[in-house]
Formats: sequence, structure tokens, C-alpha cells
Amino acid sequence: MKKENLLVLSGVILVAVMLVLMPFVDVRGEPASKEVKTLKIGGLLNFGWSLGKDSKDFLDVIVEDYNKKGGLVIGGERYKIEWILYDTKLSSETGRAAAERLIFRDKVKFIIGDETIDAWIPLIEENKVVACCTTANPAVLSSKYKWFFMTANLQTSAPVAWGWFAKNFPHIKSWYGAYPDSLIGHVLEPRARKLAKLYGIKTAGTVFYPPNETDFSAIATKINAAKPDMFSTWGGGVVQDALLWKALYENGWKTGGGQLFSPAGGNPETVIKMAPVEAIEGSIGSMPPWDLEPPPPVSKHIMELYKAKYKKWEYPNTLFVEGIFCLVSAFEQAGSIDPEGVAAVIGNGLRFETINGPALMVAHKELGGSTRTNDMLPTMFIQQVQNGKQVLKAKVEPDEGYEYCKRYFGW
Repeated sequence: MKKENLLVLSGVILVAVMLVLMPFVDVRGEPASKEVKTLKIGGLLNFGWSLGKDSKDFLDVIVEDYNKKGGLVIGGERYKIEWILYDTKLSSETGRAAAERLIFRDKVKFIIGDETIDAWIPLIEENKVVACCTTANPAVLSSKYKWFFMTANLQTSAPVAWGWFAKNFPHIKSWYGAYPDSLIGHVLEPRARKLAKLYGIKTAGTVFYPPNETDFSAIATKINAAKPDMFSTWGGGVVQDALLWKALYENGWKTGGGQLFSPAGGNPETVIKMAPVEAIEGSIGSMPPWDLEPPPPVSKHIMELYKAKYKKWEYPNTLFVEGIFCLVSAFEQAGSIDPEGVAAVIGNGLRFETINGPALMVAHKELGGSTRTNDMLPTMFIQQVQNGKQVLKAKVEPDEGYEYCKRYFGW
């Protein structure tokens, strides 16, 4: 009996010790320090723009989730994120001033930012601050910049979407495009022309419209008169895209048998608020992860957190969100929050999980021949609207997408 009691007592003691140690063991089995340190990450977004506001809301939720789980375990140390966010108002002056506050006053070494990066990229280069940003300006991908990383698919999604489209719709021989008269529109339009030429598709014409345009009847008449095999638009956002499709439909596009294609895609539930669902029947475009059945695990988890916090879900945009996933993965793989080590990991072909699934950092060798990877190539889901519903047609993984980009950029 004494021996049995001793064994029981030993078991109780072992369980007690395990329970004491569990809070200091990372969920992946990696030991973590008892001390919780602070990791500052800065955010520069335009709160007055729907895409900026949506991304802000997502990032708030994601950072809260990391912290509620005890923070990040990096190199055996545990860190909680201090999220320091400023409104750029999409102004170069305001964005630069905010970047100066983050760097010099808040002592931030990691920033997630918007297209005002053009105004403050010298600051991150001079002060060795890692910036994961989203901008339509490809000049920031130059090999002369060592601390900037593009963490959105603005540069890579069009080559992937057009490449897949041309491969699967070989009968398309001509196209017509419409783009907003803005920076992003004037970046996307020549890119589309180049892609069309690459795949032997004739450009029947393109048109630029005021960013806040709501009456597209004259443009629709002009497009239909040109009788292209395919019409494409991108960069205007949900409202302008839907109103364009509506105008084309009312002008007889469907009866003409033309194909609709947009790298941005169109969700019928959103479009029907501004246009009949028939206006996008048969259209081809990308598909957000939320619409998949089932959504990728990361997407599903974040969507549930978002709904719980904001009590709504209206297909918010995640354009500026992926930077947080890139940084966290780089911290973990580097085993450090040293900016040089983190930048080296991102710049060496980092693979990481995002809201959309696996992503890969790639190098723009056409810009100075650099092998440093500074642009993100995510997984892309291609859908077609059939009977008013999105139907998944393809999941283009980063390695397949790389081949399309390789052909377009000449890598």
C-alpha cells in the first residue's frame, strides 16, 4: 500500500508541475520566456477611404487576436504587439509627417503602410525600418530600396489573372478596357495593354473615366459599338465596376455575346445593390477567400473575429492587411525582431500563410537584376458567375502564378 500511495503522490506532483509550466510553453511546444516584452508595429492608412478603413478594422482585430493568445513567441521570447496607427488622409505630406512620428517619436522599426510610401520611403531607408506596404507605383520595387516590401498583389495579380484567362479562353481575340482616371488606373491600363499583346489579344480601345463617375451610358455605347470579344475593368472599386457592367448590360452587351473579365472579380451579392445580377452573368474574375466553401482556415478565423467585433459583414476589403502576416512569419523564421534579420528573411523568398492562403515573395529581376524578393505573389482563386452565383474555376497557387509573372515580366 505504501508503494502504491507513493506512486499516486508522484503522479499528482508531476501533474501539478505540468500545470504550473503550461502557461510558459508556446502552443507549438516552443519554450517561451516568462517575461512578456513589447513589439511596436506602426500603421499608416487612409481612414477616410473604404479600403483603408476596412483594412484598419481587420488589422485591429488581427493584432487583438495575437495579443489575446499571449502574443508572439520569437526566438524563445514572448512579445505582445503595441499597434500604433495614424491616418495618412492619402496625403503625401500627412503620410510623411506620420512616418516621422512613428520612427523618431514612437521608435518603431516595422511599419504597415499605404501608397503614401512614395513620400516617406527615404525615411525607412535612412533609418533601417522595415516597411510592408501597398502601392500601385512599381518604382518602389527598384533594387535601390533595401527596406521596402510590397505585401499586396497589385503588381502580380494582373499577370496571373490574364495568363490564366488567356489559357482557358483562347477564342478571345479582342478586348476593350475602362479604368479610373487616377494613379492606379494609369498603372493598370498600360499593364493590361501589354498583357493583351503578350497573349495575342488585340486592344479595340480603352477609356478613362472620372473616379467618382456614376453615369456610364456614353462609355457603354462606345464599347458596344467597337464589338470587342471581351470587356475588362479594374481599379475603380465595387461601385464603379458594378455601374459599368450595368450600363453595358442595358446597352445590349449580353445579347452581343461578349465576355466580361476583371482581375478584381465581382460578388453578385454586392453587385445586385447597384445592378441586376444578369449584368455579370458569365463574368470571370478573382474570388475572395470568404466566398469559398469552406474558406481557408485563416480566412474563416479572421472573418469570425471581425463579425464578433463589428457585428456586421459587408465583404470588407483586405488590400493593406497582408503585411501583418508577412512580418509575423518573418519574425518567427528569423527568430528575432532585429530589423536587418527580418528584412533578410523577407528578401530571401519568404513563404507565408495569408488570408488568401499560401503566398510567396518574389524578385523583380527586370528592375536592376536584383534577386532580393520584395513583392508578394499570393494564391489566387478564379471564379465565374453562373446562374447568379460564384463558381470556383481554379485555384492558382503561387508557383503556378510565378510562371505567368515570369512570362510577363521577363524573369
